Amino acid sequence: SLALTPTTGIPGSSITVTYTVRNQGTAATGDFGVFANPVLWSTDSTITYGTDLELGNCNASNLAAGATQACSVSVTVPANAVVGQSYYIGVYGDATNTVSESVETNNTASASFSVTAQSCYYRKECDSARDYCRTAVLS
Repeated sequence: SLALTPTTGIPGSSITVTYTVRNQGTAATGDFGVFANPVLWSTDSTITYGTDLELGNCNASNLAAGATQACSVSVTVPANAVVGQSYYIGVYGDATNTVSESVETNNTASASFSVTAQSCYYRKECDSARDYCRTAVLS
C-alpha cells in the first residue's frame, strides 16, 4: 500500500510518502542484506527505476516470510514540475534486485499527484492624502 500526504502541492513543497514493504515469499530476506525501496517521481503510472527521478528511499532488511516493514519518507516536489500537470509518485521494492524472488512483477506501487500553482492574494492599499492606490501581491 502507498499513501501521499498531501496529494497536491506546488513545486518545492514537501510530501510524506507512506508505504509498506512486504515479503510475500516463503523465505526470509536476511541472507540478502539491505535492499533499496526508492520513492520515484514519474510522468506516468509505470514506475521505472533508473529512468524516473529518485526522491528518497527507505531501506529494508531481514524480513521474515510474510513480514512487513512500514516506511514513511518526506520528499520534495521537483522545482521543474509543471503546474496543472499530474504526476505519479511511486515506490519500487527491491529496485536493485538484491533479493532473489520467484515473482519480480509485484514490486511497484504508485499514486497520482497534481502540481498546483502557488496561491496569491491581492490587497489594494489607498492613500487618500496622497491620492494614489497600489496593489500588493501576497503569496
